[in-house]
Amino acid sequence: MDSRRTVPWIKYFISKLVSAHLSMYGLMTTSCGRLKELKHVHAIKSIANEAYDESETSPQDGDQSKHMDESPSYVATFMKQPGRTVVDMPLSVLAALEAAARLWVWRRADAPPSVIRLDPGGVLVFRGDLCHAGVGYSIENVRVHMYLYHPAYHPPRSSIYACPPSVI
Repeated sequence: MDSRRTVPWIKYFISKLVSAHLSMYGLMTTSCGRLKELKHVHAIKSIANEAYDESETSPQDGDQSKHMDESPSYVATFMKQPGRTVVDMPLSVLAALEAAARLWVWRRADAPPSVIRLDPGGVLVFRGDLCHAGVGYSIENVRVHMYLYHPAYHPPRSSIYACPPSVI
């Protein structure tokens, strides 16, 4: 950490690597050809919870509550603007720095969650309206979380949003 208690290499080094990687897959460009921006790049450090059972197949104490990263009403308003396509949807990005980075995801409201596992260097990109939850860890785990936005997307102050019962 530097004197401001930040880790500058995460913002500069990791975001540049992730941007280059996402560009290879066409994810850094909007439907009108403008460049998207990585925002709010930050490390997430989960502390060790010795009681956490990593073999468990359903959420448990130590996991986050299920949520979405983006406001459903704000996303709907943004996506209804003329010319917007699915390419312009706000995205969340998770980059694994250590082994066993994991995330619970709910593909449908009526389905059980699945765990997505990432190896070090793995990058997961998902829609900002996907219901998900951070997983607890029996050992410390550090990963980087960021948002990929259309340059005209200016959401309300960062928060998490409850998953509506009808989310699919």
